[in-house]
Amino acid sequence: MDYTKVQFIGLRFYTGRKPMQNKFKGEYTGFKSCYQDIQGRCDILKETIKRASTSQNIDHNPRTLKVFMAPEFFFRNKDGAYPIEAVHNIMELMRTYTTSNPHYRDWLFIMGTAIGHLEHVDGNEIFNIALIQKGGTKSAEQPDSLIVYKEYISHVDYLRDKTAYPAFSDPKNRVGLIGDVTSNEKRLFPTEGSSDILSKYSNPTGSGLERSKSGLGGQGIFTIGGITFGLEVCLDHAYERLRQSPWLPTENKIQVQLVCSAGMSITESSLACCHKGLIFNVDGNVADARLNRNTGSFMHPKLEHSSYPNPLSQETNLAVPMLPQSFVQKYSAIPSLAIKVFDSIDVPQNTVV
Repeated sequence: MDYTKVQFIGLRFYTGRKPMQNKFKGEYTGFKSCYQDIQGRCDILKETIKRASTSQNIDHNPRTLKVFMAPEFFFRNKDGAYPIEAVHNIMELMRTYTTSNPHYRDWLFIMGTAIGHLEHVDGNEIFNIALIQKGGTKSAEQPDSLIVYKEYISHVDYLRDKTAYPAFSDPKNRVGLIGDVTSNEKRLFPTEGSSDILSKYSNPTGSGLERSKSGLGGQGIFTIGGITFGLEVCLDHAYERLRQSPWLPTENKIQVQLVCSAGMSITESSLACCHKGLIFNVDGNVADARLNRNTGSFMHPKLEHSSYPNPLSQETNLAVPMLPQSFVQKYSAIPSLAIKVFDSIDVPQNTVV
């Protein structure tokens, strides 16, 4: 079924590092055991989704797609990254816990990003993966789960000794602490195919090349319920990843652009959605959600609201009383937790403008 309206729900949760007086000026939060850490964070998601779905602010019309998004770095443990083979457990757990429930058949979940690493002789390959799942029972018509890889590594993403390795733009300084945090820092390599420094090879860019076909290729453009989405993770938005590989003339244009981040806001020059397309940002650095619209075009983008906090529609903040602060504190340096719900809004038309 194609949807006529969309409603955005943002998880307000701080995903930054805990400040500490050490050479790294901080430490990662969570449990060292990746499976214990994943289980606890899935518990947080399960309860926040339940709180959102039972709110009187939710539009329960079956023609309204509810888009729930958590921030970047939501899934990372005390070591700063899980072994990459553990990451697949997250979506399996969430489908068992929550998302397969028919109650969520009109929901789309972006469960933040999960940080994985693959250890090489000369460093760690970093996987920063946005996890996407359509609620309800599985459909043969489209993948029920999708992933989008972040291409670029930011200088603030990982613990680093900035005195020893000052300029992150220099390949020699692409060094950080990941994996076993008792060991020495190692070089950080981006995911293969990235356009970032130290990538083993770069995927080509151009029209149609960000269109996701299987859902598992890591591309950033996909269609769910008749709505075409584009998703960028943090620094990829600043570097205009989706604008570099727009739709083909025969393809649907991006109607909803999603930015999952921890230190990035909506940037006008990075808009990649169609005329009157919506752009939704959930950020783990400020623990907030923002909504805006492109009143221009792809060629000449223009934000409807020039600065935050001008909302596109009325929003309501909801507390999550079923989770005690002592539990949340294990996973966040600032253990506040709330859900920001925006009013439902018409799905933008796939216009030529």
